[in-house]
Order: sequence, then structure tokens, then C-alpha cells
Amino acid sequence: MANKTKCVKDNTKKYKSRPSPPFPANKCKGKTKKGNNGKMFKSKPDVNGVHKWVAVVSASASATKTKKTKTKKTKTKRRKSKKAEPVSEKKSLFSFF
Repeated sequence: MANKTKCVKDNTKKYKSRPSPPFPANKCKGKTKKGNNGKMFKSKPDVNGVHKWVAVVSASASATKTKKTKTKKTKTKRRKSKKAEPVSEKKSLFSFF
């Protein structure tokens, strides 16, 4: 019964296979934990009051996203290639000799 009110790691398949932390969010209310994917998560309540793990966006990660600038790509002009004229049956190759 003591485990029902504490934030204890759960080793079942459900908690091992997901990207969020292997802890029940309802038992870790307001706590921040490291997820199975290596990112940080915080237990926050949803509209109905049930807690769920929400990914925490760090200040440095959001700052790097805004600093990225788009670079203009210059278009290269394609040269029109001269099409080879088909050899007609009327022209003889031996006329050059």
C-alpha cells in the first residue's frame, strides 16, 4: 500500500516502451523526470485533472530554434544543349571523301 502514494519506477512493459518516464504521472504530481528517450518531462494535470507527462522545453533549445535563418538558394541557369541532327538517308557518309 505504501507504493500507491509514492513516485516509484514501474518496470512493466507499458512504462519501458514509451518515450516518457517510467513512472505513473498521477503519483509524481508536479515532478520533473528524465524520460526513456533522454528528454526531460514534467507531470502536469490536463483539463480533467488527470496528470500526464509533458515534455519540458529548455530555454537554450527554444533560443536555438529562433536563431536559425533561412539561406537563399541561387538557381543555376541550364544551358540549352544543341540537339544533334539526325542522319538522313539521303546524305551519304562517303560524300565527305
